Amino acid sequence: LTAAIRQWYRPALLDEVKKEERQMFSRPLVRRRVYAPMLSRGVISHYDSYFRTYCKSIGWDWRLLASQCYQESTFDPQAQSWAGAKGLMQIMPGTADHLGLSRTDMHNPEKSVEAATRYIKELDVELSDIHDRYERENFVLASYNGGLQHVRDAMRLAQRDGKNPQVWDQVKPYVLKLNLPRYYRDTLVHAGYMRGQETVEYVDHIRQRYMKYRKSAR
Repeated sequence: LTAAIRQWYRPALLDEVKKEERQMFSRPLVRRRVYAPMLSRGVISHYDSYFRTYCKSIGWDWRLLASQCYQESTFDPQAQSWAGAKGLMQIMPGTADHLGLSRTDMHNPEKSVEAATRYIKELDVELSDIHDRYERENFVLASYNGGLQHVRDAMRLAQRDGKNPQVWDQVKPYVLKLNLPRYYRDTLVHAGYMRGQETVEYVDHIRQRYMKYRKSAR
């Protein structure tokens, strides 16, 4: 065992681990404005045709998907996060495998949007118990960012406390609380700790941007 450890250990290993930790636990360096600049009057991005086409399969306003895409990558098809998410819609490699999206195509703009809408459709089906369309969109967005099981945990906690688990504004305080031991160790919680602030801000920014896009693009 000692010989194996000596063979494995390298002096630079500790520095590499510390660098990786800093990347994983620091906030993203990309700065986004709440209202993304548009290319021209009525044109949000170079990828509007993809949003229009693939939104038909999920019943969303294409401008909502465009707003989500900006939040994910600022319309940069070459974007890649520290966690490994890639492309316009920041799809994780494992999710790409699940969706049948080749890893070599993860930076392809059209294929990224098409795969993302299929994933959104899956989340929409999983959340079909939320009957109000607007509310379900919010929960789908939150699940896309933070994970469906974390969102379900927050819904269970909200219901326990007499809140409506199908209303995002009543559930998001519990999404925020899932970074506290008192909450993420609760027996109702299955997925554990969550960085909920990022998810709440994600939904809020997309909604705010969407309202701007609705006024500017048809």
